[in-house]
Amino acid sequence: MPTELPGLVREIVTAIRTEIPEYRRAWEGPYGENTQRSVEEALSTFVTLITQSHVDAVDYDNWFWQLGRGEAMEGRTQDSLQAAYRIGAKIAWRRITALNDRSPLPPDAVARLADAVFGFVDHLAEVSARGWLDAQLAEGDAVRQLRVRLLNLLLEPHAQMATVVELAERIGWPVPDEVVVVDVRDGDVPAALGRVLFGPNTLADISSPTSTLLVPGPLDDDVREKLLATDVPVLLAVGCPVPLSDAPSSMHWARLASRLRESGVLPSDRVVFCDEHVPTLMLHADPCLPALLVQRRLGPLLELSPAKRVKFGELLLTWLELGGSQAELSETLGKHRQTLHYQFARLHELFGDDLHDREARVEILLALRAALPQWQAASD
Repeated sequence: MPTELPGLVREIVTAIRTEIPEYRRAWEGPYGENTQRSVEEALSTFVTLITQSHVDAVDYDNWFWQLGRGEAMEGRTQDSLQAAYRIGAKIAWRRITALNDRSPLPPDAVARLADAVFGFVDHLAEVSARGWLDAQLAEGDAVRQLRVRLLNLLLEPHAQMATVVELAERIGWPVPDEVVVVDVRDGDVPAALGRVLFGPNTLADISSPTSTLLVPGPLDDDVREKLLATDVPVLLAVGCPVPLSDAPSSMHWARLASRLRESGVLPSDRVVFCDEHVPTLMLHADPCLPALLVQRRLGPLLELSPAKRVKFGELLLTWLELGGSQAELSETLGKHRQTLHYQFARLHELFGDDLHDREARVEILLALRAALPQWQAASD
């Protein structure tokens, strides 16, 4: 039997990964290594048990108690672990019967061996179940960790929705159709902040310097007004509402908005709503695109002094946002029409026919939205 162990470990591990979706999803990294070691530990312990007259069960019991406890802390049910034990027992016994075909044992020895195999697996399953249940005794802490696990699961690409629904049911979290992810920065985040601002069904992870909230969406006007009115010592970037399965994209936009606020591209408001800045976010989703558009369309302004670059950039951006109306431009900027007429003549000298080309105007507008905040900050 000892010579069969390496191949048997590989066979059992492959079957567990193939047949149990929860393990397949979580296999990469330390968790997968720990699970493989557990299979090795179980098989080597069994061989030791049947080849020695006395074995202290304390050491291996503790390992499998910890395995069950770890499953609970990860937010997994007992079902997956118990299924893994059943798979291991089935494959191990199949390998033993193959060995017995090559080198037959007396029938009474085969019967005793079968009792030993399945009795051992039942014992391990019972020890792990105790570990799992012990982890549930601190119910409040366990629920908090399960909520964090659910949040992290939802923010993983291609999350298994069946696992999400199962975990949500365990903690009593109503599964919404849409969600909004909020990026929280620059402050100590109280654990209850998300529930206070967004309601009791908010999921929060405050364990890292960049905290994350996941809120059932979309946000109604009352919540948005509450966010703007509440004085909290943190910066919030509120992602776009998306279907539940697309939560990672809402996180992407929220974190991008935080970075653009830090760099001065977006306003330095305490709360930034992504759905109010969609063109700017799209423009900066690719870091190369803003620089490309600036070089492609704003060359005439780059030749001016910093002060004039800002003055003509602001004028041009406002004119483009107003749809090319000089009459509205005078009212919006509070400038005399004659002054604007002179300044606009200068813009025509700089940009020529591009000001009458639809595609060029769109690109100029986007380029100005990308570059003008930085020009203004440098000028200030």
